[in-house]
Amino acid sequence: MLPSAFVERTLGDGSPNPLWSRRARAPGGNFELDDTAVSTGALRFTNFTNSRPGVPSGFGGPETGFNPGGGDNGGIESVPHNRIHVKIGGDSGFMSDPSTAALDPIFWLHHANIDRLWEVWRNQGPQFQDPSDERWLTSVVFQMHDGDGRPITFRCADMLDTTKVLHGYTYEAVPVAQEAELESVEMAMAGGARPEFGGESEGPVVLTGPTTKADVVLVPPSGLEAATAEPRHVYLNLENITGAGIPGDYLVYIDVPDDDQPTASFIGVMTTFGLERASDKSLSHGGSGLSQVFEITELASQLKLSEANVSRLKVTFVREGVAKADADAPAELADYAAVQRKPANVTVGKISLFYD
Repeated sequence: MLPSAFVERTLGDGSPNPLWSRRARAPGGNFELDDTAVSTGALRFTNFTNSRPGVPSGFGGPETGFNPGGGDNGGIESVPHNRIHVKIGGDSGFMSDPSTAALDPIFWLHHANIDRLWEVWRNQGPQFQDPSDERWLTSVVFQMHDGDGRPITFRCADMLDTTKVLHGYTYEAVPVAQEAELESVEMAMAGGARPEFGGESEGPVVLTGPTTKADVVLVPPSGLEAATAEPRHVYLNLENITGAGIPGDYLVYIDVPDDDQPTASFIGVMTTFGLERASDKSLSHGGSGLSQVFEITELASQLKLSEANVSRLKVTFVREGVAKADADAPAELADYAAVQRKPANVTVGKISLFYD
C-alpha cells in the first residue's frame, strides 16, 4: 500500500500535497502489488556481480562501464526495483520512465528501500561480499548536490558504511535471511568456465497481443549422460529486448510440446522499465536493449530438457498490461506530464538456453 501521506491531493488546509504525484490509478493507494512485485528472491544470490554471459549476473548486476549498455539486469534491479517502478507509474505516470521517475516523491522511498535491501543482503553472512575491484571502488566519480544545493562528489567506496556517509544513517530491524532458504540457490560465481550452449529461438520474437508463444530449439548438453547426470544449473536467457513506449511487464512460462505437460510453468517476470532508453541507438549506452536471465534448473529437470528426445522448449509471454495513470499532475510538472508516449512495442532479440 502507498503510505497514506502520498495519496491525497491536498493537505488539511486545502493547499497542494507535495507528496502527491501522477501515478497509476490506485484507489486508496492500493497498487495490488503481489508476490511477483515485492519478492526478495534477489537476496539468495551469493555473488554481487558476474561477467559470465549466459548466467545470472548476481545481486548487483553485470560488470559494466559507468553506465550499463545491455547485459542482464541484476537481481535486485529486476525485482523489486523495475517492477515497482512500472506498477506505480502505470502507462504515463512519472515513475514508469527513468527520465521522470525522480519527479514522484515516492521514488525516494523506493530507492531507500533498495538501499536497505543491499544492507540486508550484506548482513546475511561472510559470503555476501561487495566487489573488491578498485575499478568499482574508486575509479568512478559520482556528482550530486547536498541539501543546500552545493555540488558534492563521491565514489562507491565512500558508501559502504552507511553510518559514515553524509548525515550517516542505519535501518531499523534489518532482517537476516534464513539459512535454509539460501541452500537451494547456489549461484555461479564470476570467473568460472563459460556455460554450455543449450539452444535458441529461430529468430527475434515480436510480442504482440496478450499472449505470444515461441520455441527454443534445444541442443542436449554434450558432457552429460541423461540417465545418470543432470546439469548443476540451467538458465533461460532473454537477450536484446528492445522496443518503445511503456508496455508493462510480461509473465514468462515454459513447457515442452507434449500432451503430458498441459500446463505451462511460471518462471518469472520480464520487466521493461527503461526499455525505450535502452533501445535508443542515439544514446551513448543505448541500442542493445535489455536482457534478463532466469534460472530454471528444477523445471528443466522435470521437463527432461537435457534428454536427447526433447527437441524444443516452449516459452510463453503473457502481457500483464499497464494500469491507466491519472490525467492530472502537480501544476509545476505539467510540461513533463504533457509528453506524448510512443505506441508500446516489444521484441525479444533471442531466447537462449545455457547449461552450467
